[in-house]
Amino acid sequence: MSWNAALYYYHLSRGGDYFGLPKEGWESSAHAALVLPREKGPIHISPWLDNYGRYGVSWKVAVTCQVELQAPYTLKITGGGAVRRGLNTVLDGLEQGYKMLGGKGELTPDFGAPELAAQRGLKSDNAQFTRWVLQSAELRQGLKKLEKASVRVEPLLPDSTQHMVCVLTDMDSFDVDDVMLEDWKRKSAYEETGVFERLDALVELLETARNAVTAWPMPQTLRGPNRPLTGGV
Repeated sequence: MSWNAALYYYHLSRGGDYFGLPKEGWESSAHAALVLPREKGPIHISPWLDNYGRYGVSWKVAVTCQVELQAPYTLKITGGGAVRRGLNTVLDGLEQGYKMLGGKGELTPDFGAPELAAQRGLKSDNAQFTRWVLQSAELRQGLKKLEKASVRVEPLLPDSTQHMVCVLTDMDSFDVDDVMLEDWKRKSAYEETGVFERLDALVELLETARNAVTAWPMPQTLRGPNRPLTGGV
């Protein structure tokens, strides 16, 4: 299995500009990257080796793009899963205890998306604007399809209006014995693992997140740098 090769053959199938070596080495941190052209700006795909040791190999992949917003804005949506749901149950209990003791407001606000907040952690420095962003049905559906994927929107610098939008997730290893295969068979072997469809879904989620945060201008009353983050852990 080679993630560099997988991304290269994905590039042959989906286009874009590929940067990478024929095959990554376990000792090296240099892995491939793919830049896909899009009407609203290029999309960057970068897998990397997260862990390699006696207990196995784990990979992550980040799919990123840039957007221009009217003011610095941060949104963090963590990945879901059983552990996340268990943590949210604990936080719900703390929330109820806090209110019973007379606490005002919310310890873990749901930003107008309670179903999403029940499955994931949500943090933002602009609660009202985040309520608008999370009203995107396409974004909520995309997050539902990719339960373990996280989404982050952050300014490139603390006071910057240029932002990075990133979808990050773990990627399963897959077995492809491509040493003796001809090139055209090698591409088919990687495609049959399902990794191309997985990358397609991540790109689709990123584009959906980008659309959600740029769907409308941020009102002047909601703008302001260096706001504290609110939300769950």
